[in-house]
Amino acid sequence: LEAIYRREVEARIMALAQAEANCRRAVQCAVRRYNEALAAEREQKEREAKRNEEEANVQEIINAINSDFLTENPAQGRSALGSHRVCPDRYKGFSPEQLAEIRTVQCNQIQEKAIKEEEEKKRNNLHDDLLIKASKKCLLIERDYERQLRERRRQIQEENMLLAEDQKSFQKYLNEEVIMRYIITYNLVVYKYQPTAAFFTQFNTTSR
Repeated sequence: LEAIYRREVEARIMALAQAEANCRRAVQCAVRRYNEALAAEREQKEREAKRNEEEANVQEIINAINSDFLTENPAQGRSALGSHRVCPDRYKGFSPEQLAEIRTVQCNQIQEKAIKEEEEKKRNNLHDDLLIKASKKCLLIERDYERQLRERRRQIQEENMLLAEDQKSFQKYLNEEVIMRYIITYNLVVYKYQPTAAFFTQFNTTSR
């Protein structure tokens, strides 16, 4: 009976250990997946930033090549001394159309920068929200695991107390049974041949 109780307790302890290991693996898996998501998001952001930078550089080159400053017709202010010279009295600088286009490009650039900053802010906020949610989830998992562990320990403690009481009662029963059997055996051996009345009447029958 004691061996049965011992095996049962060992089996319960092993089940608790297995549940604890499963919970730890679940937490580790959640943390690993979260880290992988962060790494993927970081790589995506880096690729995006690099692509945007390359596109901006290409666009800047194209804008510089196609700008009015570089494509301006030099014939009006060309000097007779050579195409590399201008006539100051005839060169008026940028035309109103050119200035308007420059301002338009500048406004577009400002708007694009504002849009990029807003998108970056949204991504950062989303990243922070994911981090907070993952942290809360890990905390809830850990608290639930601790609660289950405390409950399981309490159950095992109660079961151990019941087992101890059963063992104590069983040991008491065994002790009483052994003592009772010993008394019965002793009486059977010691009092097996008790004298009868005829044994006592044989004494003092003569004058001697």
